[in-house]
Formats: sequence, C-alpha cells, structure tokens
Amino acid sequence: MNYLRLHITLLFIVMTMISWSQQENRLIRHGNRQYEDGNFKEAEIDYLKSVQTPNASHKGYFNLGNAWYMQDNYIQASAAFDTLRTFRMDDETRSKSYYNLGNSLLKAAQDSAQLAQQFLPASIEAYKQSLRLDPEDQDAKYNLAYAQKLMQQPQQQQQPKASEEAREKE
Repeated sequence: MNYLRLHITLLFIVMTMISWSQQENRLIRHGNRQYEDGNFKEAEIDYLKSVQTPNASHKGYFNLGNAWYMQDNYIQASAAFDTLRTFRMDDETRSKSYYNLGNSLLKAAQDSAQLAQQFLPASIEAYKQSLRLDPEDQDAKYNLAYAQKLMQQPQQQQQPKASEEAREKE
C-alpha cells in the first residue's frame, strides 16, 4: 500500500513539473511572437511570467534580457544576461549571453558617465568571455575593441559618435 502511495505521489510530482514546463514554453512562445511584432513591453511581460515558473529555463531570461535591451533598459538587460551564468547551456548560447551582457553593459556605460567606470571594464570582460567560447565571433571582437577604445579615452569623451556604435546581435 505504501508503494502505491509513493508511486501516485511521484506521478503527481512529475505531472506537475511537466505542466509547469509547458506553461513556461507557452509563455516564451507568446513572448516571441510579441517580440517579433515589435511589441517589446508585451514580450517582456510574457518573459517575466516565464521566469517566475518553478522550473524557469535560460530561454526566458535570455529573451527577457533582449526585450529589456530593445526598450533601452540596459541595466535590467544586463541583470537578466548575468543571471544566465547560473544555467547550463551549450557553448554557443553561453557565448551569445556573454556577448549580449557586454552590449548591455556597454550601452549602460554610454548612457551614464558616472557608471562608465564600473560598466566598461565589466563589458570588456563579458566580451572576452564570449570570445573564449567562440573565438571566431567577429562582432564580439569588434565590440571588445570598441569598448577598450572607450576605456582609454578621457572621461569627458566617452560619448560615442553615432557612426561608431557597437554592433548588436539577437
């Protein structure tokens, strides 16, 4: 009789986990449609809901970071991308998450001269991490060089020219 209860309990737990996983995937898919339509705020809401599910995956955080980035919320985007360090991912996805972290930190540094001293070195390190995982990524190489160039400039000159913007990747 105890074995039967144990099996029923385990079955219930497994079914609940599957249901949560499906809910997360449904939210991410809906958020992706919103994102593709340019509705970044609506996508953000779906992605936020997805990361609040009990078994949240890296996909929700990655997409949430992208949605925040597209809304110019660079500090929030960098927090989402930084959270990805705790997840298991393949090297390609991890490289992209570090790349996007670097972009978010770089944009935040460009928005605030006071934060530049803190965010530029972190951006450079994120690009380096990305390149350790994907040494052939030309965009990461370019953005790393750009961030290093900004780091060398005097504090007053850290506002970039429009033609020298960092390359973005989704």
